[in-house]
Amino acid sequence: MSKQIKVLEKEFKTISALEQKNLELKEENRKLKEAVNQLIARLDALDQTKNKLVKLEISSEELIIERQIQFLKESAMLRPLTLEETKILDLHIKNKRLLTDKSTINAKYKSLPDDMSDDELLRIAESVETQEEEDGA
Repeated sequence: MSKQIKVLEKEFKTISALEQKNLELKEENRKLKEAVNQLIARLDALDQTKNKLVKLEISSEELIIERQIQFLKESAMLRPLTLEETKILDLHIKNKRLLTDKSTINAKYKSLPDDMSDDELLRIAESVETQEEEDGA
């Protein structure tokens, strides 16, 4: 009987050691997964930076459109845009989308009511531009 107890004790020690080793390996596995996720995040950040650098090489047309859009936005902050200015803003945004090979169709706003205020139209234009920036990023 004491032989069996010694065998059981030895097996228990072996099992305990294996369980400890298993926990250590799980912790190492968790740390390695964290490291991999961090490396993936860094690679994604580098890729985004690369994309931004590539985007910096914009044509003169894009630069002019960007400046005009910015000018109209600044004007809208000071006063309501006229109908003509709103149409120009819309054309600039569509041209910008065409230059960046994006669709000019905006599913959310296929047709706009005639009685929309300038502020509402500007919000729509800003949401389209924000969406473009998110798509590009």
